[in-house]
Amino acid sequence: MQPNGNLVLHDKDGKFVWQSFNYPSDGLLVGQSLMHSRSKKLVSRTSEMDSHDGPYSLVIGKYGFIMYQNKSGTLVRYAGWEASGLRNVRFDSVQQDEPTTATYFLTLGFANKKQAANTTSTPSAPPFIDMTTRDGRFPPPSPESEAPAPAPAEMALPRLRPLQRRVMLAKVYFGDLTRLQMRVNVNYSFLRLEPDGNLKVHNFYTWSDFFSYWDDSYAFFGDTVGQCALGSKCGASGSCNMGTCSACPPSGSVGCMINT
Repeated sequence: MQPNGNLVLHDKDGKFVWQSFNYPSDGLLVGQSLMHSRSKKLVSRTSEMDSHDGPYSLVIGKYGFIMYQNKSGTLVRYAGWEASGLRNVRFDSVQQDEPTTATYFLTLGFANKKQAANTTSTPSAPPFIDMTTRDGRFPPPSPESEAPAPAPAEMALPRLRPLQRRVMLAKVYFGDLTRLQMRVNVNYSFLRLEPDGNLKVHNFYTWSDFFSYWDDSYAFFGDTVGQCALGSKCGASGSCNMGTCSACPPSGSVGCMINT
């Protein structure tokens, strides 16, 4: 097992004969790529508890890096990034400390310079996510110890090669984790296609050396586009408005009933 999470098998001469990075399942670790191939794609789980293949997939094809839903054998496109001539996509990140801030992005590889030149990095202004105020995920700071999240600073990103372009996902502000005796390392992050069809970035936290956990810091449906754009957000009978679901309960207890 390498430090980046890649499990590799060597022959007697020390050469690679197999590596897990070549066989992604439902997600990508930092530095891992998805290649253009009929057999290579990200496939969601059926549920958090069931690891069988679910109905959602993320594929590199002639239209770009596209999310599909399998509806009774028919693939229905529902999100993604359009790009002609795309050959591979790599999940990348950079981090700066004091305070801890991370930038997550996709590095796109193209077949030729013309196709790369015709692709722009969208969205050009990624969402800025303040984890110190998001869903109460961290212990609340005392008023005098924690200032509001600063404007996102520009971080140096790796230089792109001629056949590469970049899609920015998000800039995430974690705040003063030292004060909370917490640590996060973006090298342990991963991008996953969720059982509900959303695409999220998950981070690994350690707290006071005694407790560790995974939590998500970015969601395509919610941070890049609205939550209600995700068809599974409120179910087949639900209605979504400003990220809030409403639906008729099966019992008809509020004056309406689902026809079955």
